[in-house]
Amino acid sequence: MRLFIAIVPDDEATGRIAELRDEVRNESLRGSFVPSSNIHMTLEFLGECTREEMMKASSVLDSLSFSPFTVTLDRTGAFRHKDGDVIFIGAEHSPDLMNLHNQLERRLRENGFRLERRKYTPHVTLARRAVSTYMTGQIEKISFRVCSVCLMLSERTESGMVYSVLYEVEGCARNET
Repeated sequence: MRLFIAIVPDDEATGRIAELRDEVRNESLRGSFVPSSNIHMTLEFLGECTREEMMKASSVLDSLSFSPFTVTLDRTGAFRHKDGDVIFIGAEHSPDLMNLHNQLERRLRENGFRLERRKYTPHVTLARRAVSTYMTGQIEKISFRVCSVCLMLSERTESGMVYSVLYEVEGCARNET
């Protein structure tokens, strides 16, 4: 089974992200556009995993320590590829998000997971393999609270990729002043 660990924005933020995705679609010659039901921010991609590895990943999520925090998306961008670009919405720098990612990465490695070595760039993908005239840059900010982290299953179906939550952990709430 193909797994990844992600943050899923709330419904309001997902709706606003989907509106931006539709703008990109309207200005594109082609591409694979992320369905609203699949909108997420990946923290770590695990790839093909056994049931045992899935259970280990769930245990790693249980070991995380974080309080709810806010993520703000503030710009669109593109990762350039010869077969079409990945168009995304990027996040403002967030020490809380980076701390969560670093903690997760360290604990996964300690549990034997082999992870990508590239620098973590927090983003929400809008389109893959896109050929587009969409102009990337600053956008009206989209903010959402991160209250949980999800272990996600990625399945290829006749109608495209379907992502589903296998396991979810809540951040431990602290008194906020």
